[in-house]
Amino acid sequence: MKKIWIAMGVVPAISSLGLSLYLFLDQQEDAAGPKARSSQPSDLQLVASITEVKSQLNQLSSDLEAVRMQVGAGPAEDIPGDGAAIGEPPVLPMVERILSLESSLASLQENFNGISIEVASEERQKIFASPDGVLRADEYYEAGKFSIAAEGYLTYYRNYPDGPDSRGVLDRSRRSYRQAGYQDMAIWVQEEMMRLFPENRVTDLTTLAEMEKDAGLYDAAIEHSAEAAELMPETQSRLWQRMYWAWYNQLRDGNEAGLDAYRAVKEEIRTAGFPEDHKLNQRVNDKIEEIVRGQSNRQRITETKDSARGALALDPLGSPLLLE
Repeated sequence: MKKIWIAMGVVPAISSLGLSLYLFLDQQEDAAGPKARSSQPSDLQLVASITEVKSQLNQLSSDLEAVRMQVGAGPAEDIPGDGAAIGEPPVLPMVERILSLESSLASLQENFNGISIEVASEERQKIFASPDGVLRADEYYEAGKFSIAAEGYLTYYRNYPDGPDSRGVLDRSRRSYRQAGYQDMAIWVQEEMMRLFPENRVTDLTTLAEMEKDAGLYDAAIEHSAEAAELMPETQSRLWQRMYWAWYNQLRDGNEAGLDAYRAVKEEIRTAGFPEDHKLNQRVNDKIEEIVRGQSNRQRITETKDSARGALALDPLGSPLLLE
């Protein structure tokens, strides 16, 4: 009896989702055919559809797993037949439905990319400036439209700068820009957060340094990492941050500079009184050994090449040959 109730709970969900998706795709087909409508759906409608389909797709996948657990089945593709026996949930039709939804989701994403930028942008600004604008930005984020989500969070913040989660809204904008690949905008938002919320400076400095490292701004990353370490009141945290400082030096100036920086940090750890078996010492020793080992390997490769080059410099009679 329990299996039957599971099946009864899952199948209506499939039917409901199928109907809503059918209506949406039917609207898309009408717009392209002889019964073309006056306007395409807005990007906001598409985002809502994408988010809804993703949500129900996840739920359907979860339901499928629950059904498989109940019937004691293996992977869905190994289940013979269509599971249509009395009392058995229709497992394979569920799998086919999931595949269909995934295809429809890709279609929705493609339709989204064809939306008029000018019209969509004007409509978005109105929505993002509304009291629930941050929720609409969340929908874009969930739909994978990170740059638009970032724009939405900023628009919402500009209209509600004193909101209860204003810093959180800016943080979401920063993360969205990073995921969209706009490192310069992400850094700008991070700097604005630091200006508006100076009480979080230590944490924000470490985040800023990491972002600058990712953007290849090593000078700034080294400077801000060092400042963050100086501001940290707890010794262990400060020394961990100093190891990031050493890493950024290595990235900027090469292994020799990195080796010097890590050795400087090792001396700071020793001065602070941490034993040799402490994880701080273990980590800095690992980094030093990693660089030294890499240098040794490169030296051996160079010597091997020089040796081979010298062997080729002799003709069969042992007379030296001139090499360019």
